[in-house]
Amino acid sequence: MDRKITISPMFDYIRSFGRQLTAGFSLGSEIGIPERKFSSAAFCGMGGSAIAGDLINVYSEGFMNCPVIVVRGYKLPAWVNENSLVIASSFSGGTEETISCLNQAVEKGVAAIAITKGGAVAEICRINKIPVVNLTSAGLPDSIPPRAALGVSFGVLFTLFRRLRILSTNDEETAGIELFLEDLSEDYQRENSEPARLAKQIKGKLPIFYASSGLSGVTGRFCAQLAENAKTLAYYNTLPEMNHNEIMGMGRPEEIKDKITAVFLRSAFDNPRVTARMEITKSLLSNLGIETYNIEARGGTILADMMSLVHYADWLSYHLAVLEGIDPLPIDRIDNLKNRLADYRND
Repeated sequence: MDRKITISPMFDYIRSFGRQLTAGFSLGSEIGIPERKFSSAAFCGMGGSAIAGDLINVYSEGFMNCPVIVVRGYKLPAWVNENSLVIASSFSGGTEETISCLNQAVEKGVAAIAITKGGAVAEICRINKIPVVNLTSAGLPDSIPPRAALGVSFGVLFTLFRRLRILSTNDEETAGIELFLEDLSEDYQRENSEPARLAKQIKGKLPIFYASSGLSGVTGRFCAQLAENAKTLAYYNTLPEMNHNEIMGMGRPEEIKDKITAVFLRSAFDNPRVTARMEITKSLLSNLGIETYNIEARGGTILADMMSLVHYADWLSYHLAVLEGIDPLPIDRIDNLKNRLADYRND
């Protein structure tokens, strides 16, 4: 392996994805949970701490026993009540939006669980006797950023939802997934791997990721990883929705057509009508002179398919960062924004 590929700690963080998932499954089974049934749940988090909620939401469309919403902001939905569960996810424990939502849950007397390494979130939970999944117990490196700890946060949430009977699924979904992802990582980390080849193809371009609505959380992960790791802008949409509006805007302005690559995420579990729509859409875009690309999920189960695409996104962003000569770890603009925001005070 070329040293320029492995020089960033992010390389090893990404490689640990499968092990993280197993650690998360275990960690989620250790915490005490409310012995009751919930009619709804709100998962509160931002950035890398929120993506697990997105993924569990789309994964569990056919397995969820109550509605779950991901809250990315300062305010809980008005419908959250004594029959709801609030999950506060903040890797650092200092995310102000999540702290706000957790405080509202306390004020309303709503049952809550926190997923964090400590900070203000852990302190609020200590005072109010709220169960906490302590992510420091997962054996993660101290310097790992939230976006690189997705395996743990998703594994924890997956297990919690199963134990709370919010999610109904069987053990076949998780059997062998760590080994599967480790094998996948050995492939994807190579300089001539499929993610590395796609990184060369989208370098200097605007990638647009399309998938079925059942993979919307995955397309969001692609864009977030490219933004934070490769410092590259990307965006996404889902099918069939894209076929009802966005498709009419493709091809204009003429000047940017050759700067776009439309990337289609495919799974064997896609609705057959969505599969047909993808084929037709890809043909229409090609006729407009827009470059297209397919990524096929691997795995054989819904969970493995989804995780294979998530891992592809990780390695795609890493390979693109290497090509661009960019360190994937720093997020200077985000840090600068947070520092400047600290100087603002509410009236």
